Amino acid sequence: MDCGKAKGFVHRIHLSGTKPFRLPYRRLSPSHYEKLREALDEMEEREMIRKSTSEHASPLVMVWKKNGDLRLSTDFRWLNMRTVKDAHPLPHQVDALAALGGNAFFSTMDLTSGYYNVEVHEQDKKFTAFTSPFGLYEYNRLPQGLCNSPATFMRMMMSIFGDQNFLSLLCYLDDVLVFAPDEKLALQSSGPIS
Repeated sequence: MDCGKAKGFVHRIHLSGTKPFRLPYRRLSPSHYEKLREALDEMEEREMIRKSTSEHASPLVMVWKKNGDLRLSTDFRWLNMRTVKDAHPLPHQVDALAALGGNAFFSTMDLTSGYYNVEVHEQDKKFTAFTSPFGLYEYNRLPQGLCNSPATFMRMMMSIFGDQNFLSLLCYLDDVLVFAPDEKLALQSSGPIS
């Protein structure tokens, strides 16, 4: 879970109401405790999460990957219902397909732990608190599952690659597709990204 920290980008959470909500953690088999403890410890060590005393609490969700690794997620439905939605757009599929027309060379990149590169604003971290059998934690970095995470992340990607988007590359959240009609232009296009 190595990731950097984007400079100048902070995720804000604006709520339509301030009444706290507290949802209990979802029970899990004791056989999963060790893996969960390891995942929480690693995320805390990397400063992606920290222990919390928030009045808000969403339940932790354990997602098992095909390779047997554990991905921690959070059921933010209660928080998302109270969050003022960000209007920043995601690219339309038709526009993306039109931009690819006439190109023969393609390279794809997936940013490692993409969302975790964006910090959550200090005042808003309390809203991201989640419950687990080992206590209450909150996110320091942008988690998946928040309704505005895609908008915040796409805004960051557009500020970095915006002048190239739809011309020599396509950004869709943490995926980048570089394209060109010939090999020479493909190598030139991928230069600023490497």
